[in-house]
Amino acid sequence: MRMRISLYQRADAGIPPEVLPEIQGERESMTNIIIVGECEGVYSNSAVSKEFEAKVLVSVRDDGTVIVHNLKNGVRPLCYINDDAEISITREEGTVKLSFLATTEEGERLELNFKVITTLQGIPNENEGNSLALNVLQCVSDMAGKYGRSTIARVLTGSVSKKILTIKLDRLKTYGTAKDVSMKKVLATIDWLIGENYIAYEKDSEFPILKITDKGIDILNGRKELEAKQ
Repeated sequence: MRMRISLYQRADAGIPPEVLPEIQGERESMTNIIIVGECEGVYSNSAVSKEFEAKVLVSVRDDGTVIVHNLKNGVRPLCYINDDAEISITREEGTVKLSFLATTEEGERLELNFKVITTLQGIPNENEGNSLALNVLQCVSDMAGKYGRSTIARVLTGSVSKKILTIKLDRLKTYGTAKDVSMKKVLATIDWLIGENYIAYEKDSEFPILKITDKGIDILNGRKELEAKQ
């Protein structure tokens, strides 16, 4: 049997996936799906149920096999669905959040709610152009208005410079989320966000540090959708 997968997109996190409009339709024989990110999850079958919170690697094969590895303190298997899983993937518009649900006729159920995604492969992504901008917003928010443009870009690209490691910015969830993106592109995205007033320079500081604006906070909280980056 082949995997069946449905993709949804929602603007309101309170709407359950089963009543949302399906934007991609049912797809069969898809290429493998890979998701890496920070999530909260629940796995259950007829015998056990376990909850977890971790950075995970999710691999979905085209036969419906789902494998989840815990990436904290090495790479360790976390849970496994043998095959023939039915997959539902839901995105919240204007955010980096993603929900993943896998179920089988035998009663297995795996639910993952991602807060931060560092790798996403095999899933059509209409908002891919905005994902970098969303990661920048989250990074600026996490850094609490204490750092400038270059430091933010270095965190996002996963710099191992002495400064980044000494002040422990490599521990931020957004560290390395743009590791495959050029420094030039990250800086250009930061400049675009400044120009659109999603982030702004702190006026009362003697240093050029950036803070997130109310407009940017609305995006992260899902109250408004990020405008398409030109």
